[in-house]
Amino acid sequence: MRALLLASMIALGVSPAVALDRTEVTAVRLTISQQMDALKKEDATAAFAIVSPKLKARFTDSNSFMTMVREQFPVIINPQLVSFDDIQQTSYGLTQLLRLVDARGEPWLAFFVMERDKKGRWGVANVVTVRLPSYEA
Repeated sequence: MRALLLASMIALGVSPAVALDRTEVTAVRLTISQQMDALKKEDATAAFAIVSPKLKARFTDSNSFMTMVREQFPVIINPQLVSFDDIQQTSYGLTQLLRLVDARGEPWLAFFVMERDKKGRWGVANVVTVRLPSYEA
């Protein structure tokens, strides 16, 4: 599992942990939590409101965004378990690592790439998910 995590981090171009103050870390994690809560409630409008301006520009509306999330990222809609890990600076930007467990009990990593808007608010710019190998007892 560590090898897969390391490979994922190398692929994202991870550099050492970013020195953010506690307020910033809390703001990033709150933004991600709000989006995941909106996705779980199937609230496309609220989930879409939390994405970065660049990501919004790629979709015609909140419903097309929600359809993409359902098809490509089902694990972030209703995970059984969510655990926030480190925030790293990657070649894609500030990235929050989450450890997730899906409805079938399978482990995942989710990398939430974050971006500020013109008003300084955090938004989700991209998500990369990686299914980890499961270990059976």
